[in-house]
Amino acid sequence: MQAQREAHIVAAEWVNGTELEMTDVRNWRQRMATVAISLDALLSRSDFVHPASIHALANAKVIVDGLVADLAAFDGPFENGRIGDLPVTGSIVEPHIVLERLMEMYDSSMRGVVLALDDGDDALPIQADYWRRSAETTTTHPSRMPTD
Repeated sequence: MQAQREAHIVAAEWVNGTELEMTDVRNWRQRMATVAISLDALLSRSDFVHPASIHALANAKVIVDGLVADLAAFDGPFENGRIGDLPVTGSIVEPHIVLERLMEMYDSSMRGVVLALDDGDDALPIQADYWRRSAETTTTHPSRMPTD
C-alpha cells in the first residue's frame, strides 16, 4: 500500500535525517497529501468486491489524515539540522507501523475471499455456510494441498 511506503519514508527521514530544512517538511507534507487524495479517490468508488476493502481504506485515510495534520502543524524547530526529540515525533513516526499492521489485517481478511473465488470459478458463492467454512481453512487452498 502506497500510504504505508510514504509514511515509512517520512518516519525514516524524520528520525534519521541530517541537515533537515523546512523544504524537507514541505516534501513530507506533499507526499502525505498525495496519499490522502488517492485514498479519497478510492473511497469514492463503489465497485469493491468486499466491504473489508472500504473498511481498510477508511482506516488508512484516518491515519493518513492525522499524519497530514501533524505535519501541517509542524513549524520547526531544527537544532543543527536535526529535529531532535520532540513530543510530536511519536505521532509522525507511528503511522507507518500502524499502516503496515492494517495491510496485514486486510490481507488476512481477504484470504477467505480469494478462496471463495477459487472455489467458485471466479464467482463468489452466495451460500452463507461457505463463508464460515472458508474462515476455518488455512491460507492454502484445498485443491493446492499435497496429497499422500
